[in-house]
Amino acid sequence: MRTYYFISILLIFLACSACQKDEDTSIIEDQISLLGTWKLTELSVKDGIISSTILDETFTIGYTSKGKDFNYELIVAENPNKVEGKGSYTSVTTTTALGKTETYEEKVTDFIINGNWKLKNNQLLITSQEQTIVGDILEFTDDHIIIQQVIDDRVEDSVLGTEAITQGTLTYRLER
Repeated sequence: MRTYYFISILLIFLACSACQKDEDTSIIEDQISLLGTWKLTELSVKDGIISSTILDETFTIGYTSKGKDFNYELIVAENPNKVEGKGSYTSVTTTTALGKTETYEEKVTDFIINGNWKLKNNQLLITSQEQTIVGDILEFTDDHIIIQQVIDDRVEDSVLGTEAITQGTLTYRLER
C-alpha cells in the first residue's frame, strides 16, 4: 500500500512539473521595441582565424578587427518584417602570420544583408535568399542593442583553387 501511495505522489509531482511553463528569459519583450532606425556605433572581431590549405600545406592567419568612421544605419520594419542596412564604416584589421603583424584599413559597405528578420528566443535571424545570419542579442535597451555573431565562413579562391575558412566572434553595437 505504501508503494502505491509513493507512486501516486510521484506521478502527481511529475504531472504538475510537466505542466509548468518555462520562465521566459527573452531580452526583448516584444518585437515592436526593435522597430526603427539603428546606427552602428561599435564593431569588433575577436579570436579571428583564417586558414587555407595550399599544396597540402595549411596556413593559418590570426586576426582582430575594429570599426571606425561609422556612417551605417540599419532600418528594421514590420509587416512584412524587413531589415535594410545602408551606409559604410572603416574596418581596421590586424593580422598575424609567420611572426609578422600587419594592419590595414578597408571601407565596408555591405555589413548586414538586407532581407527578412525574426526574433527567436534571444536571437535576431536575418534571412536573404539561401543565407541566414544568426545574431545573439547580448543586451537590449530603448536606446541600444549589442549583438554577437559567430563567424564561420568558407570562401573559394578561384585564382589559387583553394578554400579559405574564416572564423571568429563579431560583436557590434547599434544605437537609436
